[in-house]
Amino acid sequence: KGKRGWEKPTRRSVSWLVYLNEPDWEPREHGGFIRCFQRKNRPSSHVGALGNGDLQIGWLRATAQDSVERPVFLDGRRQGNDGICAMYTVVSGDADDNV
Repeated sequence: KGKRGWEKPTRRSVSWLVYLNEPDWEPREHGGFIRCFQRKNRPSSHVGALGNGDLQIGWLRATAQDSVERPVFLDGRRQGNDGICAMYTVVSGDADDNV
C-alpha cells in the first residue's frame, strides 16, 4: 500500500506472529518460546475467523451485565459514512446477529 495505506482515517491493520521452525528446533537450545493462554470460559461463538471471511482480533471480557467472554471480529467490507471497517461481536452465536 505504501503511503496510500496511511492517507485515510479509517486505516486498519491486523498483525500476526507466526513461528516457522525447522523440525529439529529446540526452544532451550535455539531460543524463543511462544506462550498461549487458554480462555477461562468457553467462547460464546466460533473463534478465529467466520465463514464470511471476518477475522477475530480480540476478546471482550465478561462483566456483571454479560457473563460471557465474547470474541471480537473485524469486518473490512462494511459500508457507511465512517469508513468501510467495523469491529463487532456476535451476540447469539449467529454471525448475522452482531453488535
